[in-house]
Formats: sequence, C-alpha cells, structure tokens
Amino acid sequence: MFRKTLLFSLVTGLLLVGLIQCSGQSAGEEAATEEIIPVEIYRVHEKTMHQTLDLLGDIKGDQEIRIFSKVADRIVRFNVAMGDRVQEGSLIAVIENSSIQSRVNQVQANLEQAQSQLSNLENEFKRMEQLLKENAVSQQQYDATKTQMEATRAQVRGLREALKQAKTQLADSYIRSPLAGFIGQKFLEQGDMASPQSPVVTVVKMDTVKVLVNVVERYASHIQSGIPADITVNSLPDTAFRGVISRVSPVIDPASRMIETEIRIPNPNNLLKPGMFAEVSLLLNTRQNALVVPKYAILQKTELIRDQLGQQQVTRQNYVYTVANDQARYRPVETGIEHEGLVEIRSGLHLNDPVVLLGQQSLEDSTKVRVVQREGEV
Repeated sequence: MFRKTLLFSLVTGLLLVGLIQCSGQSAGEEAATEEIIPVEIYRVHEKTMHQTLDLLGDIKGDQEIRIFSKVADRIVRFNVAMGDRVQEGSLIAVIENSSIQSRVNQVQANLEQAQSQLSNLENEFKRMEQLLKENAVSQQQYDATKTQMEATRAQVRGLREALKQAKTQLADSYIRSPLAGFIGQKFLEQGDMASPQSPVVTVVKMDTVKVLVNVVERYASHIQSGIPADITVNSLPDTAFRGVISRVSPVIDPASRMIETEIRIPNPNNLLKPGMFAEVSLLLNTRQNALVVPKYAILQKTELIRDQLGQQQVTRQNYVYTVANDQARYRPVETGIEHEGLVEIRSGLHLNDPVVLLGQQSLEDSTKVRVVQREGEV
C-alpha cells in the first residue's frame, strides 16, 4: 500500500514539473515575440544634392620653359636670381662673346670694302658699255669688266649672309626670356660653362596655373571641358580657388584605366606656386529637390543567384526600415548621389517617411519598435 502511494506521488510530481516547464517555455517564447526594439527615426526631406569627385594633383605653371644657351662658352654675367619676375625679352645672362664680336667687326669691314669695290666696278661697267657702242674698247675688255663686277656682287652677297649669321650668333650670346613670368630654377651660375645641352634657367608663367589629375574610367561620361572645380592647398587651408576643366585626354590609359585631365586656375596674386600639392573637387552633377536620408540609415543585402545560363551572380539590394503602426517595415530603395553624409533616394521612399536611423541592425520586417527619438523631422 505504501509503495502504491509513493509511486502515485512520484508520477503526479513529474506531471506537475512538466506542466510548469511547458508553461514557462510558452511564456518565454511569447515574451520573446513581444520584444520591442527602441529606434531613432529620420524624416525623409528634400535637399539640393551635388555629386562631386575628389582628386589629388600637383600645381604646375601655365607655361614652364627651360632656356638653353645656343652658344657654348662661359657665362660672364647673370642678371637674375631665382624667384625674380621677368618680362618677355628681359636679359637673363650674357655668354662670353668677344671672339664673336671680333668676327662681326671683321665681316662688317670686309663687306664695306667689297661694297665699295662693287660700286666702282658698276661705274666702270657703265663706262665700258658706252665705249663698246663707240667701238672704243674690245668685246674682251667689256666681258672682263662684267665678269669682275658679277664676282664682286657674289662676294657682297656672301659677306652679307656671313654678317647676318655672325650677328645672330652675337645676339644668341645674350640669353633673353621668351615670355613674362618668374625664374623658377637656376641651373648654372656666373663663371659656369654654358652649352646647348644644359638648361640655364626655367621661366614659369604663373598668372594662370594648372593641375593635372587622373580620373577613373567610370566617370568618363561625366568629364568634359568647362566643368567647375574647387581647389585647396595645404599651405592655404582657409583659401579656396575656383578653376575649370580645360582639357580632357581623348584616350584612356590602358595600364591605369584613367583619363588625364587638365584644370586651369586663375592666379592673379600668384598665391598658388608650382609644386604645391592640391586637393581638387569636381562638380559632376546637381539634383534639385532630391529626397535624402543619412548614409548610415541604409543597409545592404547581398545574395548569390544563378542566371538562366546557370552562372552565379552577386546581387546587392539597398534597403531601409520605416516605421508604421509601431512596427518596422522593410523598404528596398534605389540610391543616387552621395554628398556630405547624405544619400539621394531615387525610389522606394516618399517625403516625410520615417526612416529608422539607429537600431535598424536588430530589425526584421514587422518587428515591433518604440521610437525613442526623432531626427530630421520636416
């Protein structure tokens, strides 16, 4: 009798424990499904969006010319120092030219002597012409005078050409600037030997400067002459410069897949110096009244699918969560321009829609939520 009573008590106890456990699990599951996620939201609003492309490059002079000496000899005078402003035609340096000057003087004297002789022969030839008509001189005498006159004329022409060349060489010994600008570099000093193979100085034109940048291939359709560019340099952090694209290479570099692009920048005060490191921002596109949300409100879902040919492809879907009736709602979105932390929404949302800004990583469609803070309401 005692054993039957004990067995009955044990069975009853086990049944009660089982019921209590089942009841506890059901309550826990129900509590889990009833969990409410606190979120912050952001109201979709309109904003003018600018699509920009940030690039890096070096400042260069609009023109930068290396000047060489055509005369190989010693520099006897240097008229400029590095950084000096020069005008077109300004004298930069003088090359030893005493021997050239002597040659000019000698050729000039020979030319004057030959011209005087030619003048006498021309007068004598005219006299011979008259005497020949009067049969006062022989044909042989006449021909000899004519031949001598023509030879002297050829000599004069040769001396004139020699004098021209000597004067050109003398002028070349005076090195002058071919343009207005600044002396960027001096490669030689007074007393050094100049030669046609070694530059003497560089002259840089700086009233306008340029930046050469490389643009990746994906932006090829956006890049064209006339697009504005904002330029900043580290040495002038509080000063912004505005330029425009002046040239775009018609070809893409096959090695880098980039397009060389030139940007010209007015530089009337010469604040921008060749060699400065420049940060360039190109304005590619502007969208008025674009619907925008913060970039970090957008999530991305990646899936691996097979196409009709059985090949695997990766698809990416941008999405956000909105809030309706205290529940999270999954919304696929198409994005556009990104600028200053905001992203344009091309489709999937409407003006004033409440988008979950913080807490969205814990959400699924229909998850119950509680809005604890609102940002960006219109």
